[in-house]
Amino acid sequence: MYKNKNISAVSKLIRKLMGRKYHKDEILKLDAKHYTLFPNRTNIIKNTEGIILVHHNALPDTNNGFKKILLGTVYTDALKNKEDESVFLQHLQMFIKKEAVDIYIPHPRYDSHQFNDVLNVKSELIAEDIILEYLDKGMLLEIYGFNSTVQYNLNNISAIKNYKITSPFLKDSFNHGLGFDFNQVSV
Repeated sequence: MYKNKNISAVSKLIRKLMGRKYHKDEILKLDAKHYTLFPNRTNIIKNTEGIILVHHNALPDTNNGFKKILLGTVYTDALKNKEDESVFLQHLQMFIKKEAVDIYIPHPRYDSHQFNDVLNVKSELIAEDIILEYLDKGMLLEIYGFNSTVQYNLNNISAIKNYKITSPFLKDSFNHGLGFDFNQVSV
């Protein structure tokens, strides 16, 4: 997305006629500082300042338990073939049993499926807030997800261990992720 491209004079003229005033290089020259949610990641701007959304960086003083959480996704969007949805959900059910997952937080756009032998959360809260409630109780958490923004947003919390779910059923974009060093589990 941010790779240097040679833009022809004709293309520049067309862009100017369409009202585009600024281009990447001009914006980069003007940008003195860039705020980021991921301060330890490379950025298009050299001078970055991290923004911490969640201040749960330390491990809890008391260990009030340990929970494994599965974050759902819109499975029909994630799968290479939508026809494999029921088979993939069966694989996830076996994964839940094998890993002893405690909690399932469905994606807001795909909350119709419920898994057996796990707490299926139905809430108006976003997943981050649900997870923060468990952290406030002093729990350690393992989060299993599909390269979810929830995982990225909570990645700096030491009481959370993130796992990326991979599968031959999933599209490559779901299997490869965005370069975060999450542990990997295959379903």
